[in-house]
Formats: sequence, C-alpha cells, structure tokens
Amino acid sequence: MEPDHPLELERCRRELTEAREQLGRAHDHLSLLAGQIGHDLRTPLTAVLANAEMLSGEKAVTDDEELSWMVAGIIRGAQRMNEMIEQMLVYAGEGGGPSLADTALDEVFALVVEDLASVIAEKQAEVEVGPLPSVRADAGQMYAVAGNLLSNAIDFARPGTPPRVEVAAERRDGCWRVELRDNGVGVSPAQREAMFVLFARADKRSGGRGIGLAAAKRVVEAHGGRIGMDGASGGGTTVWFELPA
Repeated sequence: MEPDHPLELERCRRELTEAREQLGRAHDHLSLLAGQIGHDLRTPLTAVLANAEMLSGEKAVTDDEELSWMVAGIIRGAQRMNEMIEQMLVYAGEGGGPSLADTALDEVFALVVEDLASVIAEKQAEVEVGPLPSVRADAGQMYAVAGNLLSNAIDFARPGTPPRVEVAAERRDGCWRVELRDNGVGVSPAQREAMFVLFARADKRSGGRGIGLAAAKRVVEAHGGRIGMDGASGGGTTVWFELPA
C-alpha cells in the first residue's frame, strides 16, 4: 500500500535513507575487513614463498627431480594464493560483482587438479577432465567454484573405494552445463537442495564446514547461472552448474 500522507511519505524517505547509509557502512566494513585479512594472510604467505624460492635453488633440490617438482608446486600454489588475495580485495572494493572476461574452464580445472595433486595422490583418486568450454566469467571465482566442487567429490568417497571424478560439459538451451560425477557416498534426494545452504553438511562427522557449496552457489548465480545436484549412476553424486553461453 503506497503512503498517501505527507508525514508517512517523509517517514518512508527517512527509512530508505537510513537503509542506504547502513548498506554503505556495511560495504565500508567489508572493504576494511578484506584489507585486514589480505594483510594478515600475505605476511606468512610471503615467508612461505620466499623460503620455497630459496629452497628451489639448493643443490639437494635441483639434483632430485621429484623434490624439485614438489618445491615448484609449493611456489606455484603460493603465487596463486597471492593472486586470490588480490582478487578478494578487488571483489570487496567493487561490491562483490564478478569481473567478466573470456575464461577457459579447461585451464581453470587444470590449475585446480594441479593444486590438489597431493590430495589426489594421497587418496589414490582418479580425476578425468573432458573438453570444457570458454565462457564469460571471473577466472578467480571460477577457480574457487571448481576447487570446492572437486574437493568435495574427492573427500566424500566410499570407504575402501578410491575416488573417481569425471568432469564433462555440454551445451544446452543457451548455456553451458558442467557436470562433476563422482562414485562417492552420495546425497539423498531430500538433502540435495539443502547442501547449498551455508553450513549445511550431509555428514556431520566429516571435516567440512558446509561453506564450499554455498560459496559456489553464490558465485554461479552472480554470473547469471544455476547450480544443482543429482544422483549418479551406480551411486555417487553429480554436481552441475550452468553458465550463459
């Protein structure tokens, strides 16, 4: 019902002004918090990166191919983490909107697989990534989506069964649909939608915090897309997301 009295109209204007001011203060606090977190994270990260780079030049490392590969992986991971911190600062400063550019999803997933190499080896997981498209997206945010989804698929494996994850894409109805199919413990149909709610977990005994899928949902929807979860043949789960083609 629209206000028809001058006093009521003035009250609505004041409330709207207060709401805008509160939103502005919240945005300022977010920027300050992001700046503080970025500073706090960069201090130990700089030490890790500097020591890894010095270690990479040691004879014991250069003479050992496997050790050299491991140290190089530390350096690449630290450099990417530094880039993600910078993107987080930009993200907060711009109010959270994605910075769209042509993004090759196969390259994004390749980086994620590389960064998860130690976890994949430890769990004896098999990850197969098929041909993926290029989309208009924020590469850093897509990395976060891919990392969260692939980590979940590997973590929630069946006891005694090495994890297997297949990543594939297809074009349908003006969008690209990317699917991650795993052979894990699966999620019941009644729980699937709730899995994308912050702090939701299918298994309370797991080490997860229930943040990854909620974060992925927020990023995908900010790109004008959708995300969901279905069952996979033979058990397991298929997590999918769609982005405009």
